[in-house]
Amino acid sequence: MRGATPHTSDDVARILANWRTDMDEPVKTVYTSLMPRRTTEDPVMKKVRKLADESGLSLHELGLKMDCPPETARQSVWQFLRSGDPHISVLRRFAIALGLTIEELVGERKRGHA
Repeated sequence: MRGATPHTSDDVARILANWRTDMDEPVKTVYTSLMPRRTTEDPVMKKVRKLADESGLSLHELGLKMDCPPETARQSVWQFLRSGDPHISVLRRFAIALGLTIEELVGERKRGHA
């Protein structure tokens, strides 16, 4: 596993000892705590943040244009702009809100072409 932090048997034992068995717990950390964390950001996010800033729209206004509910529009966009690996559906809504196609937003030139 690239980028994974090696865990000792003591780490696993500690996690298993703290693992609760009630079914109401949403996520069992025993499954997720040993998973490597993604540290690289999708390159499109730099462009997304630049376009959002250049749009002159507030976070709330941009959220409304992205069809977010008015109650959560600002927070939804703020979380989207902080994300490093956004869902394609959110990128599509962002592109449409700014009058772009998804291809214009995420398109990359093929290597070796001018």
